[in-house]
Amino acid sequence: MTDSALYLDSLPVRCRVYGLSAMQSDSNGHEEVERILVGDRPFRVQLTLDFLGNSAIALLMLEPMLFVEVLVKPAGMGDKVELGAIHQTLTPEQLTYAPVLDLESPIHYGLDAGLYHLSAMVRIGAENGPALLCGSVKGPTIEVFSPSPPQTKQKSTKRRR
Repeated sequence: MTDSALYLDSLPVRCRVYGLSAMQSDSNGHEEVERILVGDRPFRVQLTLDFLGNSAIALLMLEPMLFVEVLVKPAGMGDKVELGAIHQTLTPEQLTYAPVLDLESPIHYGLDAGLYHLSAMVRIGAENGPALLCGSVKGPTIEVFSPSPPQTKQKSTKRRR
């Protein structure tokens, strides 16, 4: 997993954003961080935010909103695809957050088999006001894999005499 961290700074407040990853359950229901997603199964995206220092509590006393927009971009040519967004109210009682976005299958979003760069735009602030902290974090390159449909056995065309 790529641990590409982003530090959002608005002196004196600092927030570390890291661990952007995609997860998918296997056939036994065990969920794991994945770089390969099966195209026809739901998946989820998660990241972690750590508010650093005592001054972060002053910001969190305002109970700002966390907005995370999750995107993928094909590794080759192609436009970004918005997968969804997370909206969460932050509180002064908590300095670490790990929001999760539950998603439909990659096929649902028009993602064909191939490689994609996962990223997230992070914004912290009032819903209808300027951001107090904002930035984008890069995640891993993921592959969407479309398994071939099960092949059926062809019936023999030979006739018995």
